[in-house]
Amino acid sequence: RIWNRGFIALMLIQFAGAMNDNILRGTISYAVARDGIWSTSPIGIYGGTSLAALCLTVPFLLFSGWGGQLADRISKSRQMIWLKVIEMACVLLAFLAFCEGSPFLALISLFLLATQSAFFGPVKYGVLIELVGRTRLGPANGWISMSTQIAIVLGAQLAGTIANLYAPDGARYELIWLPGACMVFFGFLGLLPTFLIPRL
Repeated sequence: RIWNRGFIALMLIQFAGAMNDNILRGTISYAVARDGIWSTSPIGIYGGTSLAALCLTVPFLLFSGWGGQLADRISKSRQMIWLKVIEMACVLLAFLAFCEGSPFLALISLFLLATQSAFFGPVKYGVLIELVGRTRLGPANGWISMSTQIAIVLGAQLAGTIANLYAPDGARYELIWLPGACMVFFGFLGLLPTFLIPRL
């Protein structure tokens, strides 16, 4: 049976993680883009949105292989809990970055969050066969991939709204707590279901 407690929990976990990755990347991209609040910072002048894209992409190239090796050596359910705790630490760092108006700290938090995601990816896909069995592996992969793409699109859309409320017209700070608060929400949404994953 595909829709068991463990698989539903996994769907929530990975959806929330993908939302956080893309909310953070999108909000930074809007802030450093032309007319953004950080566009005149050194990061905005010399790197802009390309730096945000690199910070999200490079960790997957560097660390996914290591994540795959760990996924076969350590209990996947235990890894999920620890990786989501690490995600919460990254989210809190991002919260601080936005409250301080620090693009450099925001990029560091994005790189660390993407690194956490790179280690989580192999666990997420490796755990499927244990949760749903070999005969339901294809549909399970399809649901996971679909929900990940939905989270990417929704996260990017939400980032635009958040960035506009964070710094309207790129001229002044308004709701400095909003980006971090949204990420903390999705961080908890991803952390709590890890305790519903059966021991694997």
